[in-house]
Amino acid sequence: MRLTGIFVVLILMVGVLVFLTANLGQTVSITIPFGGAVYDSLNFHTVLIYTFSIGILLGFLFPIFLVFEFKMDKLRLERKLKKIQEELNNLRNVAIQEELEVEGVTEQNGKGIIQNETADDFDVAKPESY
Repeated sequence: MRLTGIFVVLILMVGVLVFLTANLGQTVSITIPFGGAVYDSLNFHTVLIYTFSIGILLGFLFPIFLVFEFKMDKLRLERKLKKIQEELNNLRNVAIQEELEVEGVTEQNGKGIIQNETADDFDVAKPESY
């Protein structure tokens, strides 16, 4: 793919060179409609080179703005994703805590302690105060 792209560019460059050498001695006059400027007896190849140069510069400048816009969108979406992930983790933790409270198990020093109502539901030795 890369080799074919280089080949196409080379063919275009040769075509432009042939076109410019065929029209080497011609002059043109340019009238800019909105500014009212008139340029007489300009070399045709000079006009073509300037026109292509301006087109290339504009072709590089416009995508730069798009790249910045896409990066800003990416950053905005990453912040939104992080916020939603934190909210999801909080909701998961709330569901686990509610489930533990419903079963009567509370966390204390990393060990589950069984309260007196649900001690019969588990195969665990009852405390002596029972």
